[in-house]
Amino acid sequence: MAAGATSGVRWLDQTPPGTSERAASFPPRTWSNIAPCLACPVQIGRRCRYVNMEACRILVVDDDPDVRTLVRRTLGQEFPCAEIKEAGDEAALAVTLAGWHPDILVTDFDLRWSDGIRIFDRVKAGSPECCTVMFTGTGNEEIAVQAMKHGFDDYVVKRSNQLKRLAASARIALERTRERRNLAESRDLVLKELYHRLHNNLQIVISLLRMTEKAMPDAAARGQLADLARRIQALTALQEEFYRSEDFRRVDFGAYLERLTEGLIGAAGDRLRVVTHVASTILPVDVAVPLGLIANELMTNILKHAFPGDRPGEVLIRLDQEDDAIVLSVQDNGVGRQPPSGETGGGLGTSLMRRLASQIDAEVRVDHADTGTTCRVSLPR
Repeated sequence: MAAGATSGVRWLDQTPPGTSERAASFPPRTWSNIAPCLACPVQIGRRCRYVNMEACRILVVDDDPDVRTLVRRTLGQEFPCAEIKEAGDEAALAVTLAGWHPDILVTDFDLRWSDGIRIFDRVKAGSPECCTVMFTGTGNEEIAVQAMKHGFDDYVVKRSNQLKRLAASARIALERTRERRNLAESRDLVLKELYHRLHNNLQIVISLLRMTEKAMPDAAARGQLADLARRIQALTALQEEFYRSEDFRRVDFGAYLERLTEGLIGAAGDRLRVVTHVASTILPVDVAVPLGLIANELMTNILKHAFPGDRPGEVLIRLDQEDDAIVLSVQDNGVGRQPPSGETGGGLGTSLMRRLASQIDAEVRVDHADTGTTCRVSLPR
C-alpha cells in the first residue's frame, strides 16, 4: 500500500478502461436483491447463502481508511452479529486492545507505523485463540510464507475480487478455532471420566486385596498382600492429583507428597512426628508416577523397619528444587534398616526402587547411621 494513498484503494488488479479508481475500489454488487436482514440460511430463488450469525469480535488493522471501510462492510455481511473495530495507527490499536479481546484479526502487512507480524504478536499476547488473516497488497511470496510460518490462519492478496475470499477465510478460521476448542474441552471431559473410572477400579482392587489378606492363614503372605495394596493405594493418590490438575499431562508432586505423608501419619498413629518441607513441583506424568512409587516405598520401609516395637520417632521429608536436580529426601531417627541375615541385595522394595529410578534416570543414595537412615533421590532437571 502506497504511503500517500488517499484518493481510494489501490488494488493489485487493473482498473477496467473508463472506470474511475474510486469506483473500482468497490466489489461488484452481486447481492443487491438480498433482503436487508440476513439470516442463516438466506435463500433467493435456487441460491442459498449461509451467514454466520454467531456473535464475535473482529479487529481490522490497516492504515488506509478506505480499505478498513470495505473490509468492515464485507465482514459485516459475513458476520451480521459481530462487533467490528478498526485501528489505523498505534494509538487507535492501543485503545482498542485495552480490555477488548478480538476473535478475528484482519491486518495488512506493510503499515506505515508497524507491520502485520508485530500486530499478530501483540494481539496474540492478549488473545491467544484469536484467528488471524493477513490481507495485504504487498503480494510477495516470501511474505506469504513468513506469515503462514508465523501462525497466520490465511493470507489473502488485497484485490477487489478477493473480498469474498477474505470473508470466507475469516469464517473458516473462526470455525476451525472453535472446533479445536470444543475438541479440547471434550478431550478433557473424557480424560476426567477415564481418571475417575480408573480411580474407582483401583479402589476395588485394593478392597479385594484386603479381603484376601484377611482370609490368608500365612502371616508372610498377608504381609506381601498388604504391601501390594499400599503400592496400589499410592497410585490411587496420584490419580486423584491428576484428576484435580488442570493439565492432565502434569501433576503437582508436592501436593501428592503431602497426601502421602498424611497417610503415613494415619498408619503410624501418634508415635511418629512427621516434618515436611515440600516445594510445589510440577512434574510430567511419566516422571511423577515412578517417583511417587519410590516415595511410597521409602515411607513404607520407615513404617516396617525404622521404629520396631511401636518405638516413637521423627521423620523428615523434603522436596527441593536445586540448580540441576529435583531432590527428594526422607530421613528418620530410627534404628536404621539392616538387611536380614544372608540377604545382600535387599528385598522386593529395594529392587523395585532401583528399577523405578532407572526409568527416570534418577540416582538413589541410602546412608545408614547409628541414629537412623537418610535416603536421597536426585532427579535431573
